[in-house]
Amino acid sequence: MTGKNNKEVKPWSVMVEIPLKEVYAQTRTIVLLNIIAALLGLTLLSIIILYISRKITKPIIRSAQLAKEIASGNLDVETDLVSSNDEIGELTESLSLMTSKLKQVVNEIFDGANAITSASTQLSSASQQLSEGANDQASSVEEVSSSMEEMTSNILQNTENSAGNRKNIKKVHWRV
Repeated sequence: MTGKNNKEVKPWSVMVEIPLKEVYAQTRTIVLLNIIAALLGLTLLSIIILYISRKITKPIIRSAQLAKEIASGNLDVETDLVSSNDEIGELTESLSLMTSKLKQVVNEIFDGANAITSASTQLSSASQQLSEGANDQASSVEEVSSSMEEMTSNILQNTENSAGNRKNIKKVHWRV
């Protein structure tokens, strides 16, 4: 018999026999350890993913709640809850800035409304005083008019009396 490279092969052979249970026992152990490691890895990965997703979504949900509160008119909400340097922190900072600006605008509107109310009250008071003054003047004019009519009547009476006296004086003068 010749084998590879034309070398002569000896007519004997070596055979090793191992029971399958022993061969598969180590394989089963390795496979079982790999499955356990994979399950532990998946569990750990799930916990890490859950932690990271909550860390990301919790500030976003809080920012959305803040925006709803601000939109409903509640400007006294606490907005400095998230202090991070990422986009979520910028969003929270923007909400805080928007809230403070809205408070400032609302305060300016209230101040303007108070100024308008004060000016309106002053105008109403001045109008009432003018009305009272006009009524007083009308009353005075009426009194003056009444006095003038009385004086005119007296003057006419005096004129008539003077005319009568004049006639009487002329009569007396003719008689004398």
